[in-house]
Amino acid sequence: MKINESKYGFVVKKRAEVSELNATMYEMEHIKTHLKLAWLKRDEENKTFGIAFKTLPSDDSGVFHILEHSVLCGSKKYPVKEPFVELMKSSMSTFLNALTFEDKTFYPISSRNNQDFMNLTKVYLDAVFNPLILNKKEIFLQEGWHIEATEKPTYKGVVLNEMKGAFSSPREIMMNALNRALFKDNCYQYVSGGDPEAIPDLTYEQFIQTYQKYYHPSNAFVFLDGDVPLDDVLELLNQEYLSSMEANLPIEGPIYQQPVQVSRQVVDYEIGEEENAENKYRMAWGNVIGSYQDYEKVIAMQVLSDVLCGDNQAVLNKVLLEKGLAENVYLAINDGELQNWCQLEVDHIKEENLDQVKEIVFDTLQTLIKKGIDRQQLDATLAYLELNLKERNFGGYPQGIIFGFQVLESWLYGGKPEAHLEYGKIFDDLKKKVNEGYFENLIQEVLLENKHSCEIVLKPSKELGKIRREKEEKKLTNVLNSMTDVQKQQLQIEQKQLDAFQQAPDTLENLNTLPKLNLEDIEAKVQKIPSKLIDLEGCKVLKHPTETNGIYYYSLYFNIDHLDLDQISTLSFICSLLGNIATTKHSAKDLSTKIRLLCGTMNYSINTYETTNKENHHAAANHMR
Repeated sequence: MKINESKYGFVVKKRAEVSELNATMYEMEHIKTHLKLAWLKRDEENKTFGIAFKTLPSDDSGVFHILEHSVLCGSKKYPVKEPFVELMKSSMSTFLNALTFEDKTFYPISSRNNQDFMNLTKVYLDAVFNPLILNKKEIFLQEGWHIEATEKPTYKGVVLNEMKGAFSSPREIMMNALNRALFKDNCYQYVSGGDPEAIPDLTYEQFIQTYQKYYHPSNAFVFLDGDVPLDDVLELLNQEYLSSMEANLPIEGPIYQQPVQVSRQVVDYEIGEEENAENKYRMAWGNVIGSYQDYEKVIAMQVLSDVLCGDNQAVLNKVLLEKGLAENVYLAINDGELQNWCQLEVDHIKEENLDQVKEIVFDTLQTLIKKGIDRQQLDATLAYLELNLKERNFGGYPQGIIFGFQVLESWLYGGKPEAHLEYGKIFDDLKKKVNEGYFENLIQEVLLENKHSCEIVLKPSKELGKIRREKEEKKLTNVLNSMTDVQKQQLQIEQKQLDAFQQAPDTLENLNTLPKLNLEDIEAKVQKIPSKLIDLEGCKVLKHPTETNGIYYYSLYFNIDHLDLDQISTLSFICSLLGNIATTKHSAKDLSTKIRLLCGTMNYSINTYETTNKENHHAAANHMR
């Protein structure tokens, strides 16, 4: 495709090569509605579609989290209560979900099958542009909140209950407290998932108004990855939805938070009545790293995270563990937002030790600046992180899903969609800066002398849960007491309507509206892994010549059929120790550093294999990359 070329109401605006992925990024825009589309064209069978909306909370009601749940509860074309549960019965999807972030909501899918990909894309598009929530209040009551009108009325709702669970987590409470302190003037101060105390303040009318404002093509970002049927997607978007819509004013923001320095704030968090509160204090420092454009600095902070807190031998962990002042120290890098920030947290502290812990943490950082960070450790961490990032092994997630997240981390704020997809130059530059004091200066700049920072202490409370429950009961009592007889009757009616909605099964007619994958849509072909048997100095080696982005993987197998069961059990234990304990030549820390520096990872395991003669054989395996 060429710049300014038009297709199905879209125009090609930009094109950029993404060499590390052997891909081309095309940026397109719908001429009439200004919907933005980015296609990462590459030779990838697993096709990804995702549609995102910039969603900027203005309170703690969790409205965007409730919307994320609710729009997936049926649409105009597909009026099924749980369309994606039904789709999974005949789908070959490799990913199917939706996610709410602090400033965006993303609806992505992936599939290797063309027809399945288009089926899922159709259902997702109708879900976000024609949801049943517009005329079915029961969905809001179910997914958001409602008053369960029983003998003892209570607040109930899927998101409400989910967030009550989240608010029992100290990590969640700490994250919320740090956000409130660091970003007091923009959307990041609010709990995007919803604060259980604030969720019942959201009305159905506000819910619908929010949907109509934000779920509009002019505020939409469509991401495509892989060998997708582009013309089919563009035609579907334009013909079924965009051609009949008008452009809206774009959603402005989020805005940059000007630097603030917030001194120690104490926030309560709940612990069980039977727990010992003595060493349950937590202390954290939040520091803004920079904007979404400072990607090299984010990567460098990830390196520092590993060096400072990566394991029990890391500098900060070791000093606090040896003094018995804490049980865990970690440095979390929170990126993917307009302003990236980090969270240095120390867990399980006694109240009387808080100031001592703070002094030790900051003295240790000052000492590192003066004496310098171990160069070999920095080199090893850089090599290890570069390997992991370039490998792009995202576990159970298809690559296209993670690429979608990375694209939005820049594109949503006006940056290039491909900006966070390549790492080569960043690591080349960071390796040069190791001997220039760059990482020591980064500790000084970000962790010690940051003008945009805060300090939060979490205080354990055995009473907080009881206080919250009493507060909710009092709030509900006041709401019920303030209702007129007509409002109480309406509450009863809504309860009956919700019960009927939840209990009624989908009709066969509605179920048949969903597109299905048929047998003839599935290609009867087994994917073959290219293999070649070679002889390497008398040893048979099975070689797989596939694209691995320059990373080599070695697996060595040793026959252990001659061992008895007790010996195999002992060997299994030994496998868990290899590479993790000191040897005659290397300490555990030195060994870990050398493994990271020279070969990334080394793993040992015992496996059982069935051979063609139907006998089981055991092998000890050593895997390296």
